[in-house]
Amino acid sequence: FIISLIFFPLRFWGKNRWQWMATIAVLWLYAMLTGLAPSVTRAVIMATFLLLGRILRRQTDPFNSLCAAAIILLTFRPYDLFSVGFQLTFLAVIGILMFARVPDRVRGSVVRVVVGWVTLSLGAVAMTAPLSAYYFHQFPGAFLLSNLPMGVLLPAFMVCGLLAVLLAIVGIPAGFMIAVTDAIYQMCTQLAQSVADIPGSLISIGSFPWWLLTPYYMGVVMLWVAIKRRNVAAGARGVAVAVFGIVLTGLWPSQTDYPDEVRLHNEYAVGIVACEGPTAY
Repeated sequence: FIISLIFFPLRFWGKNRWQWMATIAVLWLYAMLTGLAPSVTRAVIMATFLLLGRILRRQTDPFNSLCAAAIILLTFRPYDLFSVGFQLTFLAVIGILMFARVPDRVRGSVVRVVVGWVTLSLGAVAMTAPLSAYYFHQFPGAFLLSNLPMGVLLPAFMVCGLLAVLLAIVGIPAGFMIAVTDAIYQMCTQLAQSVADIPGSLISIGSFPWWLLTPYYMGVVMLWVAIKRRNVAAGARGVAVAVFGIVLTGLWPSQTDYPDEVRLHNEYAVGIVACEGPTAY
């Protein structure tokens, strides 16, 4: 969005397609500068399909664009499928796309914005938190307290940072804008630390097998379909199935007593300890 704003003057000359093509080029340059990380590449591919649809005057669908991004990424790097970062970034976007249209039925612009922030955050966490619990044995209990304010601070942080860079490029003193950017950054870090200090903000979870996540995700999909069809009974069944999956993972016997310390008596050796479930190697 920010990059497209930079090329917005092209519209005054009737060069809409040039604006979108330039935006695509800069996005891919940025993706290459970041090492084509899965999260960045996924976003750039989705934006590319969106802008290509505008250039070709064709409709685009975000789910199709997300699937295309996954196919393209896995074609070149198949093992990314087993990467935690790949799985989490795609699940987060799936959750956002699934529940992004819920606020459209809410009356009142202010209320709709607030409900939109909540549903987007809930959608992303609903899809990623169980997988995070499986990999990292933790669940963010106070995510709304940090996600909602961050939704305001992060866009301001990015815009101010970009303005500071542009001012420096054209030779205009950017000290004030840099100070504003740094102040917003400090607010973000202080907010994150304050939420982390709240009791219960991080809930520890024992290890469990991956297949126990199946009923939970089935329940979330059932809830999404019920919301689209406005079927309250089906939505209740979806919630029940998801809760059943959560209860299963909570009741699963697990051992989380990891060794606190490993001593090596050989001064020439280097020890690496890796924990997988209840086992330490």
